[in-house]
Amino acid sequence: MGVHGLTTWVNRRSTLGAAVLLKAGEPGTSRPTPLVIDALAFMYHTSLKETIRGGDYQQYQATLEVYVATWRAVALEPIFVFDGSFEATKLDTALQRSNSRLQRGINYMRGSEEERSKNWVQNKAERLPMLMRSAVIETLHQQQVRALFAEGEADACTAELASRLNGYAVSGDSDYFIYPNVGKGYVPLTSMEYGKLHTPHLSARYPTIGPASLAFKAYKPEETARLLSIPPTFLPLLAALVGNDQSDFAHMLLSSSQRPRFRGQMEGDPLESFARALAKFAHLPASSPREIENIFRSILPTFLGNRLVEDSMVNCLVDSALSYELEAIETTSPTFPLHPNSHDTPQQAAARAQLIAGFRKGHVRSFILNFLKHGLVDPAQSLEDPDAPSPFVVFGSIIRLWIYAILAHDLWIPREIITEHTRQGTQLVATKIPLPSVSQMRMLSCKHSIENMNDCFLTQPLAKRFKIFLQIMNAPEALMNSNSSNIIHNLPLILALRWINANATESRRWSQSTVVAALLTSILLVHRSTSTSSPFSFSSSKVHPQNYLPPLPRKAFIQLSSELVNTLFHISVLSETLLLTGTGLVTEPHAVFDGSLFHVMLELGEDQLEGVVRGLPAEFRDAVQELLPVIQT
Repeated sequence: MGVHGLTTWVNRRSTLGAAVLLKAGEPGTSRPTPLVIDALAFMYHTSLKETIRGGDYQQYQATLEVYVATWRAVALEPIFVFDGSFEATKLDTALQRSNSRLQRGINYMRGSEEERSKNWVQNKAERLPMLMRSAVIETLHQQQVRALFAEGEADACTAELASRLNGYAVSGDSDYFIYPNVGKGYVPLTSMEYGKLHTPHLSARYPTIGPASLAFKAYKPEETARLLSIPPTFLPLLAALVGNDQSDFAHMLLSSSQRPRFRGQMEGDPLESFARALAKFAHLPASSPREIENIFRSILPTFLGNRLVEDSMVNCLVDSALSYELEAIETTSPTFPLHPNSHDTPQQAAARAQLIAGFRKGHVRSFILNFLKHGLVDPAQSLEDPDAPSPFVVFGSIIRLWIYAILAHDLWIPREIITEHTRQGTQLVATKIPLPSVSQMRMLSCKHSIENMNDCFLTQPLAKRFKIFLQIMNAPEALMNSNSSNIIHNLPLILALRWINANATESRRWSQSTVVAALLTSILLVHRSTSTSSPFSFSSSKVHPQNYLPPLPRKAFIQLSSELVNTLFHISVLSETLLLTGTGLVTEPHAVFDGSLFHVMLELGEDQLEGVVRGLPAEFRDAVQELLPVIQT
């Protein structure tokens, strides 16, 4: 969200920012310039398109490769910085955003066909696909792009690294206008234009014309401060007064004529009113908490008049201003939940060390970190039918309880209650759940006898952890001992489809043709890169799945996608919890699902789908015939 209205204010001042144009093969560009990218902002900017069916991950991976190649062609070397866990002060903001996504999704799903066909309605319903993070990290590793993982939010680390390397900081957050140093400048994602046609986005399907080129604007904080007639060190104080994710007092401080007409609007005179007031104290230092507090206490009476300056307001404003301090990616956060804990036994300390090693590789996502840090789960929502049971609840709750139990068993956790925010009807509802034990979970949901349950899970040998993973997912013995390449690659999909039909109500169990549609999607995905007989491709050289789709996704198919993606997501988190991700034993879930291709299969219907399977090359038919019985047993 950033600083309220600051982006609008900046965009209306064309003199701000330096225009930069980079072209492939220009002299003097032999040494690449670091392009330090806020990974989450980049994903939101580039992937919120055609996500309603659950996400087209392989297409996005191909497009990401195009971005990397283009940046390198113009002598930029990308570095991606990913978020870790958020701080408690951001909890309300995170929940507000989740609820906003939920309501936009409900409006879309309950809209008429005419309403849903409108671009602006579809755009409001788009959201970051649930499996996107692993798809991006995999591609970055394949392209040998540096990926770094912040212990907290990535913003301050991205700005600091750009400053340290004298590169550009790339994001979509107006907070970057405030940071005291951003190297060669802050580059808003919306300012980047590619090729002769100045396109704002790249695509693997539609390559740009001519040699690679990139134009953008780079902003430095001292230029913004100069235009506002305040020292650069006062920008964080201005952001706190104007309002950001941590403070929002503008409505209280401004007169009725200056107040925004709606929340978040803060442009023109109101922003400049705060800047003019701050300018009167420009001679004062603003580098320590005490100095910042003194400035706020001096300036607030200007806006409050006879009203009392409350300590709580001052403290909040000071904390908000201090949040703009740069932070090195290597900095140890005192609130990061994986650092050594004085309560840990030797086994727990060893488990914690294993987890932090996985985190540094990108194999521990914020879901786990926020559970450990806050005892909180905020749903990563897919688009779903508000009149159907939430897939996050129906298919995710048992797996989540296993995740909680394993982490509570292996690490010291200072709480006994977890708060889950899940959809119930049309609202996000906070539910308090007692922290379960592994023995309780074994009795509740596991058909297998898990050996040595008192031992630390995370320090056991890899083969043992893999077996526990399969036992938790109630996999049959035949699946545990299989050496089939088809089964190994499709393992998360097989487990997901078995789990869906084991946990769905009888009326909502998947038909065989729907299961075959999911299987065939995964089989076509893996064979597209290894077989010339695959009919589909994610580049322009072959037929793209989206060419076969109607313009408007069917609501029933959207729900099926949501059920499968939610289940794959939870299986992936369980894999991360048991330190199996990146070992080659559990395929990343994005590799077995593609929303557009899945919907193509569903559109065919049962009879046509059977005909398609019969007409496919033998390698495809054999794969379906091998996997289907494993799912149905």
